[in-house]
Amino acid sequence: MPKEVKDKQYAVCDKSLCNNRKFFDQTISCLNKGKEEENYKKGIKRCNGECFVYRNSDGKVEQGCGDCQGKDSKDCYACKKDYCNEEKNVYKHCWENNGKICKNKYLEECFTERTLTNEVNKGCGNCPSKSCKTCNKNRCNDGIGLKYFCRSKDLLENKNGVKECEKPECYIKAMNGSKNEFDFGCGACEISDLNCAQCNHGALCNTELFFKNVIYCWEKDTNNQKPLSVKKECKSECFVLRDLNGEVKQGCGKCPNKDSKSDCKTCKKRYCNVESLVPKQCWGNNGIICKTSFETPCFVEKMSNNKGINY
Repeated sequence: MPKEVKDKQYAVCDKSLCNNRKFFDQTISCLNKGKEEENYKKGIKRCNGECFVYRNSDGKVEQGCGDCQGKDSKDCYACKKDYCNEEKNVYKHCWENNGKICKNKYLEECFTERTLTNEVNKGCGNCPSKSCKTCNKNRCNDGIGLKYFCRSKDLLENKNGVKECEKPECYIKAMNGSKNEFDFGCGACEISDLNCAQCNHGALCNTELFFKNVIYCWEKDTNNQKPLSVKKECKSECFVLRDLNGEVKQGCGKCPNKDSKSDCKTCKKRYCNVESLVPKQCWGNNGIICKTSFETPCFVEKMSNNKGINY
């Protein structure tokens, strides 16, 4: 470039007496950017043919003088007006699953969705569900930092009934079971709240149907004095067992190693495995154990001759 023009636009020709106003007016100015450069610059050397903008297979953009011969029209755009080779004229990339990409018009969206199994789904276009975010820059939907989603009753915070959460746990709490009134939100239930259910297996999992069908069991072994209301989802049924020594065990699943002298019951409702389902044991005479319903009391009495005790 001649030193005397510096940052002024100029055109170069190689024919005799070609450097006239007509030649200059037939050239155009282009945006210039190398593949590894962050930003474009307005070129001061004018182009004799076309300007181009090209998105490489790695998503990076080049701009300058030239054409798009042999290139896909989604990836490359050529034009003949000053500074017409803007990035918006080529398709951008959106991430898909498994490291693949799709191509979308520059002003259209990429999406990142939290699925029903709390995995991440990515692609081109608008969100396919409420547990989703969109963005509109090249390869913007990498999924990094995508939050979890729970149903929420706080319509002031989010009008579509969905709340973004830092952790996958969601809760649903029955406010008035007879009227099907519920509270929803991010986080776990209080262990002592028997009218609350929690889940973390997928986006927006805290539904009324989940609350209706989820099974929680009382948990107790011989080391515990009282049963615990553990918020661990049980897939099939709960059990309560009274063993030969009169000790009660409670938990999730079928009756464990039940023998003919132990009593065990199973059930399929939330916290249904209460101790009252199995008979209690009373002492009989001569060290014999008898069984009775949970509501029936055991007794002990002094014999009428005051010489013994009857059980």
